Amino acid sequence: MLATLVIVPDSPDQGVLYLLRLLLAAVTKFPFDVIAQDRQPLVSNDELYGHDPKFIAEVNNICVQVIDEILLQLKILGSEHQQRTQAA
Repeated sequence: MLATLVIVPDSPDQGVLYLLRLLLAAVTKFPFDVIAQDRQPLVSNDELYGHDPKFIAEVNNICVQVIDEILLQLKILGSEHQQRTQAA
C-alpha cells in the first residue's frame, strides 16, 4: 500500500507525497494500545482447529494457491514483452 502512495501523482495544491504524509499522520493517531493486549477475549483459529488435519490441509491448500498465483504473476512479468512495458 505504501508503494502505491509513493507512485500516485500528488495534488499540486497539497505538495509532495501528501497522501503518504496523510497516512503517516493518521497512523500516529490510531489507538494501538487496544490491539496490543496480551490476551484477546476470543479463541483463535489455531487454538480451535490447530491440530485438526482437515484445517491444516485447508491452510496448506490456500498457501499453495497463493504461491502459485505469485509465481504465475512473476512468470508474466518475466516475459520479454512485459519487460519492455515496465521500462517504458
